[in-house]
Amino acid sequence: MSIARQLFDVLVAGVLAFVILFLGSYVAPQLASTLAILVACGFYFSRYPWGSQDGTKINDRIDDLYDRYLPF
Repeated sequence: MSIARQLFDVLVAGVLAFVILFLGSYVAPQLASTLAILVACGFYFSRYPWGSQDGTKINDRIDDLYDRYLPF
């Protein structure tokens, strides 16, 4: 994985966290930040799993999508 792709994954995780935080603040204000952090971390660590064997298939699909639409 290149540094640019890791930075893009961090950006995607941040956007996910913001969306969950924004929507969650209306539904469950006390849980919104916790839920946003869990979703963002879940996305990022699913992209870079430690010892997972099923994650490689999904990561290959995401990498193919990145190759198709991103110039780096």
